[in-house]
Amino acid sequence: PYYLAGHSFGGLIAFEMARQLQSMGKKIGLLALFDTYAPTKELMDREEDKPKDNAEWIVALTDYINEWSDQDIVADYDALTKLDEEQQLDWIKSQLEQIGLFARHLQIKGLLQVYKNSASIKYIPEGCISLDNVTLFKAKEFDENHPDAIIKKMRAIPTLGWGELLTVEPLVCEVPGDHNSMLELPNVERLAQAVKMKIK
Repeated sequence: PYYLAGHSFGGLIAFEMARQLQSMGKKIGLLALFDTYAPTKELMDREEDKPKDNAEWIVALTDYINEWSDQDIVADYDALTKLDEEQQLDWIKSQLEQIGLFARHLQIKGLLQVYKNSASIKYIPEGCISLDNVTLFKAKEFDENHPDAIIKKMRAIPTLGWGELLTVEPLVCEVPGDHNSMLELPNVERLAQAVKMKIK
């Protein structure tokens, strides 16, 4: 059997992989979704202010890094626009080095591209899907002041919306931490234990 897992946007990729594998007659031993919201039409069609240029993407990525690393890196958009794209990557690389999150130039470029892709893609599977052995590992903590009204609405749904897309609702397993810190020590150890129990 196939065992697939993904966090956040990665959960959507794992879901589509599981869907295609099962349609080919393959058995899914476990599809583990780590705090992944269901790709409902309402969520995917919501209007967002997407960054207009690379400097704005750098600012948005910096805000995201601040959120999960509990740092306070200040990205000055006007200053970034005076740099070319390579210099912008050098700038964010130096900021990460200062807080102990060293990354090679290529890694930073890849991280930025993944961030752009995940923020831009619209994935809406068709119909109600029959999929075996789905478990949603849902973070216990959530910021009630989250700026996205649709995310707040979906957070109130125990399955994060997956009940609308699956013929059988997924099992829900709450794990310590929030959307990002669930993958950090010591929370990730609890998550690993929970996943191991589902595989058994």
